[in-house]
Amino acid sequence: MMHCYVTLGVKNGDRVVMKGLDECTAFVYEKALYVPYTRFSGTFYEDGEPDISAEDVVSVRAWIGSNEIHHGLADEIRIERTGRGHSIRVYSRGYTLLLAQNQPYPRINSNVTLKTLCENNLSSPYISYEDPTPVVGNIYVNEGSTVWEAAIAYCIKASGYFPFIKGKNMVRMTAGTQRTVDYSGAVMLSQVSAVGNVMRQYLAPLQAGLVSDVDAAVAEFRTKVTDAGLEACREGFQEQWADYCAEYNYQ
Repeated sequence: MMHCYVTLGVKNGDRVVMKGLDECTAFVYEKALYVPYTRFSGTFYEDGEPDISAEDVVSVRAWIGSNEIHHGLADEIRIERTGRGHSIRVYSRGYTLLLAQNQPYPRINSNVTLKTLCENNLSSPYISYEDPTPVVGNIYVNEGSTVWEAAIAYCIKASGYFPFIKGKNMVRMTAGTQRTVDYSGAVMLSQVSAVGNVMRQYLAPLQAGLVSDVDAAVAEFRTKVTDAGLEACREGFQEQWADYCAEYNYQ
């Protein structure tokens, strides 16, 4: 089963200490093409009284299983009492957001690559860049423009493409090796098809509010989707995801 947990960076005097949260009740990971950051939000539960203050949280790292999927700013942290414990709601955007927030000094940047252009105008240990990329003679940073806008100008001039974010805070302009999820195995293909049919037949009426006995309908859906091979599909997806992470050295 997919397991999500986070590590919060929490200010403690002049240090930042790590606090782990592993009882996840819900999470969302968002990535949109050409948006200069990824987004993570999640809700986590802990027993007892909270041992941190929301205002002291400065960073968020998120994992699914052993794969780190996000590292970013603590945009919003909300701590609420829930029963005998408390919930911690986390909202974070990746560190590449800084590229869209910082306005460098207007000037002509000469003989730059994607990496040197961005690092000359914004230094961050959390952001990495595709390297090497072609050297471009002159990129002019206009007054009031951002580092991300300068990166766009560079990428269009160097390759004709827009920059995008890959993985955790890496800026690229070329997609690299394409990879597709393999559904071609006869067993896998049959199970994916069967699960899809069950979702259309049993889940869609639930989502549309067309069932009178919700509990019975949920129980029937769970039984049918399990019989159709949901667990085998999940294992197949996770195996290919693990291979993809290993190929691109995502830890």
